Amino acid sequence: MAVRKGSFKWPQSITATCWTGLGAEVYGSWLPVLGEKTGMRTRLIPTFDTVSRFRWLRFGLVDMTAGGPTVISQMLEGNRRYSKRDSGPFQFRAFWAQSKTNSGYMVRGDSYIKTTDDIRPGIRVVDMRSYLANQRILEAFLVWGGHIKDLEKEVVWVPAENIERKAQLVIDGKADLAFVSPTSQTTCDAEKKPYGIRWVEVNPEKEPEGARRFLKVDPLVTFGPMIYGTASCIGKWGTVGISLFCTRADTDPEFVYHLAKWLDENWAKYRDLHSWNKY
Repeated sequence: MAVRKGSFKWPQSITATCWTGLGAEVYGSWLPVLGEKTGMRTRLIPTFDTVSRFRWLRFGLVDMTAGGPTVISQMLEGNRRYSKRDSGPFQFRAFWAQSKTNSGYMVRGDSYIKTTDDIRPGIRVVDMRSYLANQRILEAFLVWGGHIKDLEKEVVWVPAENIERKAQLVIDGKADLAFVSPTSQTTCDAEKKPYGIRWVEVNPEKEPEGARRFLKVDPLVTFGPMIYGTASCIGKWGTVGISLFCTRADTDPEFVYHLAKWLDENWAKYRDLHSWNKY
């Protein structure tokens, strides 16, 4: 990526799209600082629909977004909701690491589900397919224990229309399990409820066969102890990885270079504005 020295000027404006809630908090911690220091007008468009974010990026309606390994891999593969003509694969460029991330498989504190061996036919699982592309990371978990062979016939899918409903469906006893971010406000609120919450661990060191079954479904996921989020999640094994800030591959390379350079040199200015900025 060739960059000319001494000729760069920041554009007049920049637009980012992000995940509603946590994603908006992370972008909102440094994007205004970038605008203030460079003179650019900044705009942030949150949405629950991950597919829409990458569609808007592909067609130039926004300049950047963010995504984790599962979301990005599905987009590049044209998998599921990314298989449509206007949401299919396109070349993108990662320009910065958003953070180390961790997520996990949450049940209510009094749930009969203690380990992956308890994941059996008849389990009620929060269905994210109506608004989220990375349902695959949940389906991979359901086959970890080896007891479920048919995800449609042996799982009771409980629909959730948005991220705010996921944890609540579990707390209300309408679903047994949900895949959630332990840093989200809805998960934090769920932990404060009378029953509380627990985490079903996915540890490939203890259950290598289960991990192999998982990775056949979603091969880019890695596992490890969760390092931040609700108190109950710390040290519990969940999914971990690096989420990325990204733009289109044809974005001006000078802009990409100077944006990454600014994020590096000005880290101290936004580091403490959100916990994800510290990793």
